[in-house]
Amino acid sequence: MGNKTHENFCAWVKQADNSVLVAVENQDILAVGSVTDAGTIGLNYVSPDVRFRGVSRALLRALEIRAAERGNDRCNLTSTETARRFYLSNGYVENGPPVGGFGTSSGYPMTKALATRGTIECTIRTAREEDADEISAVILRTLREINAKDYAREIIKRIESSFSPSAVLELISKRTVFVAAIGGRVVGTASLDGSVVRTVFVSPDVQSRGIGKLLMAEVERTARQRKIDRLAVPSSISAETFYAQLGFKAVRDSYFGKERTIIMERSLKYPL
Repeated sequence: MGNKTHENFCAWVKQADNSVLVAVENQDILAVGSVTDAGTIGLNYVSPDVRFRGVSRALLRALEIRAAERGNDRCNLTSTETARRFYLSNGYVENGPPVGGFGTSSGYPMTKALATRGTIECTIRTAREEDADEISAVILRTLREINAKDYAREIIKRIESSFSPSAVLELISKRTVFVAAIGGRVVGTASLDGSVVRTVFVSPDVQSRGIGKLLMAEVERTARQRKIDRLAVPSSISAETFYAQLGFKAVRDSYFGKERTIIMERSLKYPL
């Protein structure tokens, strides 16, 4: 805490590209946080006597909104060991090994995709049997409108046969399948099969709106709960850039006939 001096704090408040926010109740300051115009959260402290009242979450949300207002599509921070679980529970994911900087404790680099102006509010939940028809429709439409740009017609037709409503129903019984829904409409899906991410599709009419990232965040949270320390995904050519933006690294190509997929991996466990 050696740098939290009166002089330094005044300098942070005056810094042109830094926003310092406080949570107040009546005339009392309950918490303080800061975020740069580049989306980096530097401060986030709440008074111990008001913990477990939702003040930390409210302040964090305000910081994220300020970052989004500055044009950022994600927030970055380095968490202390004490706050690590808090940030994980608020949608942040670790994106690098621990670093020094907090006395004798490690700091954990973390990031979170933000709901930008173009993002659609949606619900992520576990798939139900009655979702099979809609999940199938989303997958088939995406294959025909998006993946068909990178794969020959015969490859698309073969893949389509694996995602009929009955085939999807069987997958729901074997894997952990998630759906993204807007109102009552299923617009996306993703699944976790052991440590492998499979069947990530978002309806073409709502792509580039953050839904895929929300699905992958749910997959990752589930994997962490199951103590899975590495995720793999057989990515289509169409989705390689998407997974790379989430921290997955290409390790090899795989072929089924002429169909090329890129096997990508991401570590969820970092050395202490």
